[in-house]
Amino acid sequence: MKLTWPTKELWKGEDVFILGGGPSVKTFPISFLKTKKVIGCNHAYLFGPEVVDILLFCDQVFYNHHRQRPEFQKFPNPKVSNSESILNPDEDVLIVPRKQQGWHRDALGFNANTGSAAINLALILGAARIFLVGFDMQLGPQREQNWHEEVHSRVNRLHYERYLNLMRNSVSDIAEKWPEAQVINLNPDSKLDIFPKGRFEEYFKVPNYGLDNRSFSTVDHKN
Repeated sequence: MKLTWPTKELWKGEDVFILGGGPSVKTFPISFLKTKKVIGCNHAYLFGPEVVDILLFCDQVFYNHHRQRPEFQKFPNPKVSNSESILNPDEDVLIVPRKQQGWHRDALGFNANTGSAAINLALILGAARIFLVGFDMQLGPQREQNWHEEVHSRVNRLHYERYLNLMRNSVSDIAEKWPEAQVINLNPDSKLDIFPKGRFEEYFKVPNYGLDNRSFSTVDHKN
């Protein structure tokens, strides 16, 4: 897949899944995504190119931590960022315009979190339905922050509230600019309440995939 900017509606009318960073990713059947259109946020590239079609990250800290890692360098699918701080990115990283708030047609709205920017990218690419995976907006049952073990900065309830408020204040952008698009949160227990929620099984009648050999439990997150 070749991605340029301004991009075209390469996924017009498609279902698009977004892999966020929340702990609930650990219970999602990752194998199912191998035949789907997927935008992965940050560490999601560790699930491999057979799962993640586009990798999106929004800050320089993540890039600095990962750009020299073999898995990151070998990841063959598009790598996209709207970070204004990344200077001299590698040739395989596409830097696109950024706006701090809202969802836009000519830039990726940040709203203080990569997941929000990924929703914007899916909308621009023409997605009909956008399914959110790992958009928990809260810590996990063991107080874990992410599905992976590597944490660049700690967050708490106030951080999540800020993310949610920024997204809530701009959610009307989606209905105005992409009136036919649907955004569905696949974690019924998520604190992200501005989109309809549902369980994976309610939308897709598929075999019991379980957690496969590219699941969180077998990925080396520290190399």
